[in-house]
Amino acid sequence: MTIFTSRPTKRLFVETLSKDISVSDAILDLIDNAISSAVSHEVVDVLDKLLPERPDPEFVSSQVILTINADSITLFDTCGGITLDDARNRVFVFGATNADVDMPALSVYGVGMKRAFFRLGRLVEFASHSLEDPEPFELVWDISTWMADEQDWNLRSCDTGTVPHNLNGHCGTWIRISGLTPEVRAAITSHTFEADLRSKLCTSYALFILCKLSIVYGDDELQASFPDFGESDAIGIGTWHGEHADGHDVVEIAMRAGVTPKDDRQARGWYVICNGRVVLEGNKGRETGWGDAYAPAFHSKYNHFLGWVYFRSASVSALPWTTTKRGVSVESRVYQDALGQMKLLSRPVLDFLNDLYPTELSEEGLQERAALNQATGTSAFGKLQEQQAFVFKQPEVEVEPVVNVQFQVSQNRIRRAGKALGLGANAPARRVCLEAFDYFYERECAGE
Repeated sequence: MTIFTSRPTKRLFVETLSKDISVSDAILDLIDNAISSAVSHEVVDVLDKLLPERPDPEFVSSQVILTINADSITLFDTCGGITLDDARNRVFVFGATNADVDMPALSVYGVGMKRAFFRLGRLVEFASHSLEDPEPFELVWDISTWMADEQDWNLRSCDTGTVPHNLNGHCGTWIRISGLTPEVRAAITSHTFEADLRSKLCTSYALFILCKLSIVYGDDELQASFPDFGESDAIGIGTWHGEHADGHDVVEIAMRAGVTPKDDRQARGWYVICNGRVVLEGNKGRETGWGDAYAPAFHSKYNHFLGWVYFRSASVSALPWTTTKRGVSVESRVYQDALGQMKLLSRPVLDFLNDLYPTELSEEGLQERAALNQATGTSAFGKLQEQQAFVFKQPEVEVEPVVNVQFQVSQNRIRRAGKALGLGANAPARRVCLEAFDYFYERECAGE
């Protein structure tokens, strides 16, 4: 019998795993592992923040500190650490997951941390300490040397004191990645990288930050960033809460849809959250139902639309996220079920916005505008109330007589004004003019 060799090469693993993930998302993969540890050790489920029958959850001792310079990327956390037994048998195994965890973790396929190492650099210094072990274990992984030996896939610990960690008795993990690739070095030293990464961290982990998880980037402790809903006596927020069962896997699903306050001029859309982690931010594409056979394509008149859908499961493989956690598996059964509810929940909101910006100025459009003007910002992550559709009640306000205004202006100026107002260069001229007039009136005439 002839045996044909079919084993994978290390280069295949390194290049394939790291090819399709951005530098910032690789860094988030490392933070995901720290947060998963915090969730497990402190037994915190951030979904409880949304459920009215449960007290608000809070992290007590968990902190993640990220430091980036031109030579290295360092992550230090106090989130419980990794046991030596887990490090030996699971943490560094490609594709290994922790089947014993019954909390909603962020580690999905057992590749995130290793993929982040491969994407970012060629030398990894690693130390971790848990309550179960008397002292930290340390490891130095020279990836280039490891890749050169196709026979030995194992890693080896090093003597205590080899890795210059600052755990100092904390139960947590310290990682430094150096030998950065030229591509990574160019990315992290670009003018926009720090601001873009900071924005991504503040939104992706907004719920965890609201639950008192401390994330420090550079010298700053990050604050949660997530758009507010607009709410008043005239405008409510659509809410739905249920679950999807597929065999032994149960996924809890919650969602809300409504409008943002009038002074929020940024186009929003749908946000998809898996176990507390935002994986789609402000989506306006077919992934969230826009532009399919049953819903309109996104248009600037829908800029005030805001919706989020939350998937929660202790079986992380049952969630509809991709391996990079920067997208959704649209074909999954749980996501298809949720998508149907998302379309139903969003329909009244879109009807309201259609009436807010009709083709011709009408009394209905003025009533919607008056309602939106009255709406004040309320946290998107308030306690879920009973299931209900988006509510619009005609406000009890006197609609003033109106006049039609007609004038001519160059198309280029309208485009520039639309961009400045956050409506986009292709926003209808009528809407740009209305927004510009309101902008002026609120600042110059409102107090008269």
